[in-house]
Amino acid sequence: MSQKSGLSWLIHDHPIPEIGDQDVLVRLHAASLNYRDILIAKSTVPLPFFRPGVIPASDGAGVVEKVGIKVQEFRPGDRVCTYIIPHMPESKQLCLIDTCHGLGQAVDGTL
Repeated sequence: MSQKSGLSWLIHDHPIPEIGDQDVLVRLHAASLNYRDILIAKSTVPLPFFRPGVIPASDGAGVVEKVGIKVQEFRPGDRVCTYIIPHMPESKQLCLIDTCHGLGQAVDGTL
């Protein structure tokens, strides 16, 4: 993304990935770009832990389409939303540096 400017390059289709045993495939019905996402997409501010080529955006909501055979907490048809730092439990109090390891910065996001 460091060679790109603006946001028009974000619009393109990807094939639907095959899911693994512990994966959940979600059909997103809504995604948004917040200020952090726009900074990342425009590459205007150097951010720690930024992964070049990352899919931006951290906010989204949708419906579970498929679940891997080891997934027990979700079922097809469940309505879900994203959590900016998917590898951390919701019960942990987060700090700013935690968000640097999250969706759309170090981990592929919702677009």
